Amino acid sequence: MKSLEDFTITKETFKEVCDYASEFFTPIFIFNAAIVLPFYVPFPEGAQSLKIVPDLQYFAFMKFRKIDYEVACVTPGLTNSLSVQGIHDNIETRSFVEMAFITVENLLDESTRAKLAGQIMNVLLNHLNKTLTAFSFLSNNTGVYPITRNMLPYVTISQVLDCVNFDVKKVIPIATNTSYEADMMLKAMKIDDNHVREVLAYESELKARFQTSELFAFDALRHFRNGLLKESVISINTAVESFLFSIFIELKIVDGVVEESAMQSAADMKLHNLFKHEAHLKARIGGTWETSGEESECARWYSSAYSLRNNIDHSGYEPSSAEAYNALKAALQFREYVFNLMTDHHGTYKSVSDNLNRFYKLSKKTFATTVFETELSYDDEKRTRVLNKSLELAHELILKEENPEEKNEN
Repeated sequence: MKSLEDFTITKETFKEVCDYASEFFTPIFIFNAAIVLPFYVPFPEGAQSLKIVPDLQYFAFMKFRKIDYEVACVTPGLTNSLSVQGIHDNIETRSFVEMAFITVENLLDESTRAKLAGQIMNVLLNHLNKTLTAFSFLSNNTGVYPITRNMLPYVTISQVLDCVNFDVKKVIPIATNTSYEADMMLKAMKIDDNHVREVLAYESELKARFQTSELFAFDALRHFRNGLLKESVISINTAVESFLFSIFIELKIVDGVVEESAMQSAADMKLHNLFKHEAHLKARIGGTWETSGEESECARWYSSAYSLRNNIDHSGYEPSSAEAYNALKAALQFREYVFNLMTDHHGTYKSVSDNLNRFYKLSKKTFATTVFETELSYDDEKRTRVLNKSLELAHELILKEENPEEKNEN
């Protein structure tokens, strides 16, 4: 939201919906906010959606329209050259969604407005996500998906209108995203000829089994950055399971089992059996494999990540950013623990250790752990500073909207 001029729902539309709402309750205030989706929903221009919940005395109303959205160019290595050419942004087609919440609640009460606004945004996003999910399924479109607060800017402007004359009573900034580092910037990478040769040479070391685990781990980190918390938790647990079974297959091959048989044995085995039967891993590479009772890497992964994954899969639980972050951390630490057990093993299974070392280029950490430790953070103090700065900028914008003379001078 750059300006209040971006709001397009008219007084006539508000009056029409409020008249309809009055058949169920007496509406008092309208909360009106808007967001830009990270994709385009090819609805007809001005398509509208209405959600009626008379028992809770509210109407949720939203309108879609198409916009050309400026996106900063973050292509590694190209940013500087584009700036020299005077090209600073890419233009993407996205959907602009204006949302309204018609309610009996007093949205002008300073003591409760912030809390109400947060709750209202959750209701509106839930309603929006049902619309997006329905469109995705019925249109076979994977490019449209439910969104979370983490995908939104830190702050959007909203307005409160009365249900009598439909005048704007208050303009307020709403913290839509307070749970992730919105100020994270992609680093421009300088790719030289030596690095290109290194990349091409490394291709020969890619081993499909270890590669699968690392790709799932990278998926998890990318999902977390994009605010897809459920997907992040599911992917990181898949990365752990893939890594464990890859190790198991490699160990059995060293023991003389034919590769196809080793793979089938892994495919038929349940994850719990891999831990409980000591002959599978513990007897071969040592370590602690108890999933409860002990404060070990395995137990922390099981309680923080695997149990959370089950909660998501079985009940549709929505994890918080902190829960997802802790799940990532515990899962990567457990995978790192197994990695170190294996790479420090120089006995019968030295060949497996050598394969892992070559795959990870003799690093003491897996690639995903390095990315997690250097590029992802969950710093409450830093996040609060960024949020406060965003709110200050939003307040300045509101003052300019309320004082046209000052706006014109600038």
